[in-house]
Amino acid sequence: MEFRQVLAKELKRLMEKDERICVLDADLAKPIGTAGLYKEFPERCFDVGIAEANMVGVAAGLAASGMKPNVFSFAPFSTRRALDQIMISVCYAKQDVKIWGTDPGITAEVNGGTHMSFEDIGCLRSIPTMVIYDAVDAVQLEQAVEQIQNYDGPMYIRMPRKSRPDVFDKDYKFELFKADVVEEGTDITIVASGTMVYEAKCAVEELKKKGIKAELISANTIKPLDEKTILSSIIKTKHVLTCENHNVIGGLHSSVCELVCHEYPVKVHAIGICDEFGQVGKYQELLKEYNMTSNDIVFFQYSGHGAANAGNGLNGEFALGARDRLDSMSLRSIFASTSAKKVMFIDSCFSGGVLDFFNLYDPPLTFSDSMDAMLSVRVPYEM
Repeated sequence: MEFRQVLAKELKRLMEKDERICVLDADLAKPIGTAGLYKEFPERCFDVGIAEANMVGVAAGLAASGMKPNVFSFAPFSTRRALDQIMISVCYAKQDVKIWGTDPGITAEVNGGTHMSFEDIGCLRSIPTMVIYDAVDAVQLEQAVEQIQNYDGPMYIRMPRKSRPDVFDKDYKFELFKADVVEEGTDITIVASGTMVYEAKCAVEELKKKGIKAELISANTIKPLDEKTILSSIIKTKHVLTCENHNVIGGLHSSVCELVCHEYPVKVHAIGICDEFGQVGKYQELLKEYNMTSNDIVFFQYSGHGAANAGNGLNGEFALGARDRLDSMSLRSIFASTSAKKVMFIDSCFSGGVLDFFNLYDPPLTFSDSMDAMLSVRVPYEM
């Protein structure tokens, strides 16, 4: 079932029970899925037009009058376009307003860069009292809607509009503010959020075939982070990778880094948007474009938990990947310090002088961007 269908169904059920719950839209009720509620509850549904900042101000006023407003728009419009009103009218004033950002990150797909919010969590996470929840699948959202309405305070909810593969089954029990251990493991902790939990789950299954036991944690609320669950896993595995449909600056990766630097310092690697703008594309195409596929996650683990751990890769191998910005000097340093006898190159970004560096090899090296065609070459001992 689509996220928006689940949302509308649950809101209808709750609005029948609680006359304080109301809905505000900014000319997007039909694509977001709330249009049907206007027929059921015409006195509690308000379309303010394309005026998102005004919509948040109206919602704050309704909350101050005892109502429980929910404001809806595409993620960039409900957050950055109304940021000052969220800060002052909602959070500073301690108003119970729920802000829904639909199609966050690359789930905006063909709507393109202007509609692709890679910064929404970063913008709102630094605002006091704001809670941030990133929906994983429709199964979870169905249980989350009521808990969201019952929470007294500002909250930002990220969710796709359309269908995404389910991570959880019918026996799943959601608890707001609690992270879920989706898969137990001992070799590395993968902390994922939102739609990236599914990609991480696929990667965990593939890693099992390679003998790597990854522990997968679904960080359902980015703020507050379930520090106890995440930290206990990292202490056990001593390696951590975050996966998020957001800029790695300001989101889940930053949250986990802030946690471990105080409590248990370890290197924290990231899969996510590397400080870039969005673009037009389908979801699977964009996953590949931003190196966020399950294969990217698998590669990161198989490479010895990232290039920063040179020489500590599995089976004496050392891998360089898409996030390793290389020059010839850094390569010489890596090869001099590593005990690895093999090196793999996958879609790395090379700077001036590096290709000349590799011309020393006979036969010349070639590069691969495919896990199935991973290049493995022997590093000369004299280097």
